[in-house]
Amino acid sequence: MSLLVQEASLPALGELLHGDWRDQLEREGLPPVELDLSGDELPCPACGTAAPLVDGACSDCGLRLE
Repeated sequence: MSLLVQEASLPALGELLHGDWRDQLEREGLPPVELDLSGDELPCPACGTAAPLVDGACSDCGLRLE
């Protein structure tokens, strides 16, 4: 899937997608994930775990990231 967006529209698109993600978490009864970007490892976008990948996937939830 590809999404073409004008650069000036990126902040609005980011807010739209973030809001949709928050709504989905709320509907599922899940707490919001707070991402900590200050460490050496980037957090998983699905679960927030900041740890080395295992075979290209998140070591906690298994989301493929490579």
